[in-house]
Amino acid sequence: MNKVIVLTYCLAIFLSTTLFAKDSRFNKVYLGYCSHYGQGVSLSFSSCSNSNFQSLAREMGGFYSYCNNIGDEVSYFFLSCMQSNFRVAEGQANGALYLQYCSNFDREALSYSYVSCVNSNFRSIENYVNNL
Repeated sequence: MNKVIVLTYCLAIFLSTTLFAKDSRFNKVYLGYCSHYGQGVSLSFSSCSNSNFQSLAREMGGFYSYCNNIGDEVSYFFLSCMQSNFRVAEGQANGALYLQYCSNFDREALSYSYVSCVNSNFRSIENYVNNL
């Protein structure tokens, strides 16, 4: 009889743990701060941004594009890809999240204001997801 009670208790703990783990209110997302140094788009910045978008895809679902900059200059396609991913996150929040439009006017490197804008958007998304 004691074995049945212990097994039932263990099963109840296991089931409640898996149910809570699947509830998004208990899953936290931690997005990295993306730094940029040098000309063009640094590998560290693009890798960090893509890692953050992958984390969001795991937590929020949706399709986030992999944003890659080709060449020594900041490409329009990279900037457009980043902005498109932010629009995906906004859309998944159903109007509960407003993200800044991040502009970069220097073709030689990402500006400080662009990097700050991107990181601000990541913080806003992180706060939104963690407060669901």
